[in-house]
Amino acid sequence: MQNERCPICGKGKLTREVLEESFEYKGRTMVVPDYVVYACDVCGEKIVDKETLERTGKVLNEFKRAVNGKPKYARRTFEDPYECVFPWPEDCLVQCGSNGIVMASGSLEKVFGSSEPLREISENVSYITAFFEAFPNDIIPGGTFIRGEGKTIAEAEKKTWDLYVRYKACDHPAYERRRHTNGCGFCMKCGMFNDKAFDPLTKCVICGKPTYFTFDIDNVPYCEEHADQMPEEKIPEWKKEYKKEMAEMEAAANAR
Repeated sequence: MQNERCPICGKGKLTREVLEESFEYKGRTMVVPDYVVYACDVCGEKIVDKETLERTGKVLNEFKRAVNGKPKYARRTFEDPYECVFPWPEDCLVQCGSNGIVMASGSLEKVFGSSEPLREISENVSYITAFFEAFPNDIIPGGTFIRGEGKTIAEAEKKTWDLYVRYKACDHPAYERRRHTNGCGFCMKCGMFNDKAFDPLTKCVICGKPTYFTFDIDNVPYCEEHADQMPEEKIPEWKKEYKKEMAEMEAAANAR
């Protein structure tokens, strides 16, 4: 419809605009991102794009079902819980945030191995975004993890919900590793994450069992059963600090 003559006034030309549109229902507000309209430069009328109408109709129906049912809340670390728009399953853990930090690839190893982790985080931030994460248990045994990002939490939740619906409709015929060695895989049809799609490629140095449980400073793997056999001089500093903190907490609890 771009540059077409306006069907309302017959004089102006239509220009494509991408907006955020708000809808209210029973005192609740739903924000629809990427709402495409064509605006007339003469009369000002705005004609909603056909695909946008269809998509928005589905979103609003889901929104109304969520409003009419029992509200579900997503936890936020430093703020009050966020009231979800979509009808997530009751046993599905959901969490979100307005300023999620996304780290550069490979930077987590630097953070855990550093004596100044906060400095490493600040130096390795890739970008900051609103996000919404869901851990549904009704798609595959053991559950999966879904994350959406956006300008707002509402936009991020919408993206997460769209993925959830897509994953539920898939039969997950096969997985691929995508260079991961820890046993996780991604559905080759819908892209869903499965943390138990494969056996890990790394094997315990003691028993030879495939594992990704823990590693020493030389990146040598140990399974859960033999993790305590890791030589003291090979234990990563962050793991030593963690064990020390746990021991101190246990001692304090026993002293009460």
